[in-house]
Amino acid sequence: MKHIYLIYLLLLLFSKPIIGQNHPMDGNVAPSISGTSVNGLTFDLYNDYINQDKPVVLEISATWCVPCWSFHQTELLKDLYNSYGYNGSNEIGVVFVEGDGSTDTAALYGFGNNSQGDWVAGTPYPIFDDQSVADNYLLTYYPSLFAICPDSTVFEMDNWSNFSTAND
Repeated sequence: MKHIYLIYLLLLLFSKPIIGQNHPMDGNVAPSISGTSVNGLTFDLYNDYINQDKPVVLEISATWCVPCWSFHQTELLKDLYNSYGYNGSNEIGVVFVEGDGSTDTAALYGFGNNSQGDWVAGTPYPIFDDQSVADNYLLTYYPSLFAICPDSTVFEMDNWSNFSTAND
């Protein structure tokens, strides 16, 4: 089952979505994301990916969010990154943003009462703690997953919060 979701995700990334626009960001130019992540990785949306005609998957979650943690535990984005990201064929980018300004970076490591667990351990792609990204992408719920196309347009993907936590 996990492979079906991976194939679906790849199809969304490598073709412009033709489904109806639901999110206010759909079809707009993606706001920039750049910097050094909490796990020490550098990321620049435009220089590293868009300007090189590579799509990007952006997940915006909150450390306290149970559906976010469930999606993270599927390791779908980890598998995608390891196969097609920098650790694989380097055809796409993957980035995770903790978008809730009321939590601190320690929550990403599983500390405090506002975390479901350690989000950083075992995650090979960049992780940012930056509420401004959630604000710039007009986030309305967690988790939110966006496909950023090589032409810099952004589209929200389906709500991934209903996925199983099992590694199918």
